[in-house]
Amino acid sequence: MRLDKYLQTVGIFKRRSVAQEVCEEGVVEINGHRAKSGKAVQTGDRIDLHLYNRELSIEVCKVPAGAVPRKERPDYFRILQDRKTIP
Repeated sequence: MRLDKYLQTVGIFKRRSVAQEVCEEGVVEINGHRAKSGKAVQTGDRIDLHLYNRELSIEVCKVPAGAVPRKERPDYFRILQDRKTIP
């Protein structure tokens, strides 16, 4: 599954277009390497998001085949680090 689609499907971002923009700005990394929105996500990958006021690191637990109900979304990733940063 594409990175932007994964981030939207599991609820990190509400819209795929926002996930695409963040990826294209170069603030998203997979396993320590900058990732574009079309990069494939696999189980076990570490995704780091370096946003304006937040740093979030997650581990991919499962890759969904389609839409994921809101209650099941936490089963698809594990938060490794979530901290606010001062701009």
